[in-house]
Amino acid sequence: MTRHARWSVAVLGCVFWSVHAAGAQTVKVTPLGAAAGEFSSLDRALLFEDPTGARILYDPGLTVSPTDSRLGVVHAILVSHGHGDHLGSTPAIAAAKSAAVIAAPNLANFIGKKVQAITGVPTPSCPPSPPGFGFNEMTVPRPGPCVALLGISGSRVVTMGGSGVEIATVPANHDSSAAAAAVSDPLKSELTSEGLSAYLDPANGFVLKFTGGLSVYLTGDTGLTAEMDTIVRDFYQPSLMVINIGDLFTTGPEAAAFATTRLVRPRSVIPSHANEAATAGGSVVPGSRTARFIAAVEGGHRDDHGDDHGHGDDHRRIRVHVPKSGITMEFDARGTCVNGCS
Repeated sequence: MTRHARWSVAVLGCVFWSVHAAGAQTVKVTPLGAAAGEFSSLDRALLFEDPTGARILYDPGLTVSPTDSRLGVVHAILVSHGHGDHLGSTPAIAAAKSAAVIAAPNLANFIGKKVQAITGVPTPSCPPSPPGFGFNEMTVPRPGPCVALLGISGSRVVTMGGSGVEIATVPANHDSSAAAAAVSDPLKSELTSEGLSAYLDPANGFVLKFTGGLSVYLTGDTGLTAEMDTIVRDFYQPSLMVINIGDLFTTGPEAAAFATTRLVRPRSVIPSHANEAATAGGSVVPGSRTARFIAAVEGGHRDDHGDDHGHGDDHRRIRVHVPKSGITMEFDARGTCVNGCS
């Protein structure tokens, strides 16, 4: 083999190794909706998989059951607030998967009682990691379900023994409550007679920082808030955003687009909670909220520093990626979708 040939093989080997290493650092995001290949009205659930193998389920909602074959291993479950279309079967999934439930304090305790009703034993608080790890680190897999309380601006780390996924809570402007039918008497009867629900802390969103460097903002149900700019963008600096666009009780498509392009300014965004049949045959339905959101976002620009000027060679559009159930998307550290996105 000539020197030139040996050099060429070495270069190709380095390129292959670099591509393989980069691929190994992607975060996998799998929507678990109502219909395969579609984005449907009640779809909320997303399953994240870190390069280390840690798997985190976000807002299971009404499209995921504890026996769902799509789930596989679930190490932790994030619940943004107590409404049934987000909470769904969380207690049963946690019990079946021996998962840690991470939520606001009252909501976590409420879920813990529901888990206890399934397992027959009190649901413990998730313990910290062994000595030598941070007090807020939690090693997975767990031997059984547990609940992890997390307040606004607090953080926990889900680790499989080394680097882990850091999970922080951020404000959301929305109610969090349980329907009267979901609580026990005498409170159930009292709430029912007054037409009220049970308060479960303020709602919240989450920011996840994965081990490969990707930072993801999960808005939960929320209206526009100044914190999207001053806290989420300035402090956490997410490159991928998941925003609820259903309108009426949350941001609608235009408000959600404003939050995306002017306040948070990620590289990529995934719409969620559309409250509509957003796709048909895998294609976005014209005139839908989702179509309006895409049009509004992809008409805006940002640069590599997050500044919105409207001119310059380094400007690029924020990419919208529609969450089609069962189709896994992969994102690199910069928030660029490198596989599975249309």
